[in-house]
Amino acid sequence: VALAVLLFLVELVSLLGSRDEATREPGSLAVIFVALGALTLVWRRHRPVAGFIVLTALMVIFYLRNYGSFMSIVGLGGFYAVAAHARNRRVAWIAIVTSAVVLLVAASDSLLQGPDGFEYPSAASMITSICVVVFVGVVARNHEQIFRQAEARADEAEADRAAAAERARGEERLRIARELHDVVAHGMSVISVQAAAAQEIAAADPERAVELMRTVETTSRESLTEMRRMLGVLRNSQSS
Repeated sequence: VALAVLLFLVELVSLLGSRDEATREPGSLAVIFVALGALTLVWRRHRPVAGFIVLTALMVIFYLRNYGSFMSIVGLGGFYAVAAHARNRRVAWIAIVTSAVVLLVAASDSLLQGPDGFEYPSAASMITSICVVVFVGVVARNHEQIFRQAEARADEAEADRAAAAERARGEERLRIARELHDVVAHGMSVISVQAAAAQEIAAADPERAVELMRTVETTSRESLTEMRRMLGVLRNSQSS
């Protein structure tokens, strides 16, 4: 909006300063045309082609009424907007070429007609200005696309790194879970065997049964300690 207002003021100053005897006096209607033309630039990023079509129609009327100005500031802004921001490149080029031809034809019957006939230098200046602005718009669009592609590649690389880190954490948790299973399974097997043996010889050899139960106690403590250690490692890996 700020840019549209700025271009409107610059165009208005240009319009008021370009009067001569062969042109129509710029009244309120000319100011309205300039204001509407500048207003189309508000949507230059979201609806560049649609706004440019409206702007072209306003400029054609502006030329045919012979207000003595090319409405160049706002008009070139429309050409730039289409070249830089239109998503469909084919539609953008069709709009640019069609608008340039239409504007040149419309200006040929008014602004480009001087006392000595058709003013070729003015026509060449008009065409050159359009070509330069369109070129700048294309370059800006290409730079923006390169930046977006680089940004997308950076995001993709970051996502790949995050996925690789998550896979590594998952593999580490799986390894810890397998070790935990092995420790618990081994400890439970030892406890089961020793407890069964102690039960079998409890009546015949009480002292040996007591030793076996001590082994059961020691094994259970060691298994519990190892299980707690592995659970701590597993929790740390999940929190990281």
